[in-house]
Amino acid sequence: MWLALDTSGDTASVAIGRAGSAPMADAALQGARKHAGALVPMIDRLMSETRTDATGLEGILVTDGPGSFTGLRVSASVAKAIGLTRGIPVRTAPSLMVLAAGALPRHDGPILAVLDALRGELYAAAYEFAPDGVVTRLAPIVAGPEDLVAKVASLGVKGIVGHAPEAHVATLHERLGAARLAPPPAGAPVLLALLPLTGALTTVADLRRWEPVYGRPAEAQRKWEETHGRPLPPAPGLPG
Repeated sequence: MWLALDTSGDTASVAIGRAGSAPMADAALQGARKHAGALVPMIDRLMSETRTDATGLEGILVTDGPGSFTGLRVSASVAKAIGLTRGIPVRTAPSLMVLAAGALPRHDGPILAVLDALRGELYAAAYEFAPDGVVTRLAPIVAGPEDLVAKVASLGVKGIVGHAPEAHVATLHERLGAARLAPPPAGAPVLLALLPLTGALTTVADLRRWEPVYGRPAEAQRKWEETHGRPLPPAPGLPG
């Protein structure tokens, strides 16, 4: 049995189930400010519903970014605590891969997933899915809409999914001629579906040192650096 967690965006979600199967139980909660206080009670409730205890877990699945800086830390902290306490593996998938994998309706060919990176930019990545594996066509990057169009123009993107300003998504849709897809209602069930696929999830090698891949510094750090006129040292999970 696997425990899947996703708090990378506005929706916190938890699922318990077996690899490649529909969840035995799952739950979701809207509102990023509620994640820290609600995640552990959600886990406890689902484990009670499925009569699962920590000794019955094979491992934990978690989205590791990019996304909400605080949200990513919430699920990462819980995953690390359970993984280290029980001695079970933690496996991660990019938030953008989860968006693309759960996009509706299903589409053949590469899917471009985007998230708002603020400052007029997007987090973006492109993936192509087969019954037994995932191919990364564009690894996660930060780019403006026009730069992103240039980077993916040769990929033959068939669909676009994500959470981003409407103007940016409209630009991508018009310039790439790709269908607009709906994001999955929750990420945790998608993690369970991705687990058997080659190229999808990565096992964390050193759980004590692991941090999510934030993609860029938090907005609070940017403002501090502007105020003080000097950079802070890079946080774990950010390029140094």
